[in-house]
Amino acid sequence: ITGLLNEKIREILPVMVEETTLDEAHQRGAIALFEPKYKERVKLVNIGEFSKEVCGGTHLSNLGEIGLVKIISETSIASGVRRIEALVGEKALKQGEEKENLLKTIATKLGTSEDGILARLQEKEERLQNQDRELKRWQEKSVNSKITKMLEEAEEIGGVKVVSGKWDNLSAEMLREVAEKLKAKLKKGIVVLASVSPNKAFLVAASTQESLSADKIIREVSRLAGGSGGGRWDFAQGGTSESLKVSPALEKLSLIVSQLLHKNR
Repeated sequence: ITGLLNEKIREILPVMVEETTLDEAHQRGAIALFEPKYKERVKLVNIGEFSKEVCGGTHLSNLGEIGLVKIISETSIASGVRRIEALVGEKALKQGEEKENLLKTIATKLGTSEDGILARLQEKEERLQNQDRELKRWQEKSVNSKITKMLEEAEEIGGVKVVSGKWDNLSAEMLREVAEKLKAKLKKGIVVLASVSPNKAFLVAASTQESLSADKIIREVSRLAGGSGGGRWDFAQGGTSESLKVSPALEKLSLIVSQLLHKNR
């Protein structure tokens, strides 16, 4: 659209305005976008052979006076009607210059030419993806080595194995996977894990027993950690912005389980 408009601007098409009736304008093929608002007599604007429409008028005697047009947005304002906003003349030129300068700055930061920006960004994206995969492999090794130890050190309360653990900056996806792995190794038990970063923590709970609802347990642990949580009886998750409270909250897990077991008797 921008290319077509600027092509017509360069043709310096004349703009002619005449007064006629709305019916006559229709008969001559004019576009009338806001027909309910028009009176019997209207202004018909002709732009060469390119455009003919009913309009309030224009400040131009020919399209060349616009100089340059650059569309900056397009939105829907009604069914089948789009609103186009554009910059023209010096403002359009200035925006083009600003974007050109921005591209030059980006190219310099990336150590490439303007034509090479996309390729360099793709290289960086691939490098980040490889680093993410490597980090995930490292996390999996670290986690798997700890699972056996966590099971061995699990406390047993009323025949229920209680497993808890905490990692720094473990992904939410990995934390959920570990919780499910631990739960699968328990005949009767509850698992509560946390991933902690400086400003937040993510928690999950997994249960083998409906009477030991993961939803109830994660709600209480998250509350003690200054956050909130919830979910299903078999799996739930929570979070907090007070990461320093996570360890003290996990230390209360055995007490929480004991209280639930006592209520269910």
